[in-house]
Amino acid sequence: MSVAMRVRRIALLFFAGLVIGGLVALASSSLLWAIGRLHVLVHAPTSAIDSALWSAVAFVSIPVLGGLLVTLILTGMYRRRAHALAEIIEAVQTGETRVQAGPGLRSTLASVIAMGSGASVGEYGPLAHFGGVIGARLSTLVRASYWNASTGIACGV
Repeated sequence: MSVAMRVRRIALLFFAGLVIGGLVALASSSLLWAIGRLHVLVHAPTSAIDSALWSAVAFVSIPVLGGLLVTLILTGMYRRRAHALAEIIEAVQTGETRVQAGPGLRSTLASVIAMGSGASVGEYGPLAHFGGVIGARLSTLVRASYWNASTGIACGV
């Protein structure tokens, strides 16, 4: 392989990493904003009402409704659970870098709803998983080789 070809491949990989990293940064900021907005939207009406009974009902019902919505979103998914970083690691380690976008997006949406309705979960795991899904999808779209696809996934995470 000539030097010009190697330089071109390195430049392409650098540019792809820059694009994937930028998209994931935008998506992560958007998700954190959505979680905050959902939390304010769901919990703000309860703080404006002085009724202790209404506050108690909202305190219990909001997380329950959020949990039910998350259950509806995740019902029927592969392996009957939310996808997480383990699927991204498995994809890279097994050489099957084609990560399904649908379950990844549903898991991310379920995480946003769960966090916004008050679930006690970490936010960076779902963000890293979502970044890996974006990197995998972009790598699939450009038909990247295994090594370039795994680099794309790493740029997303």
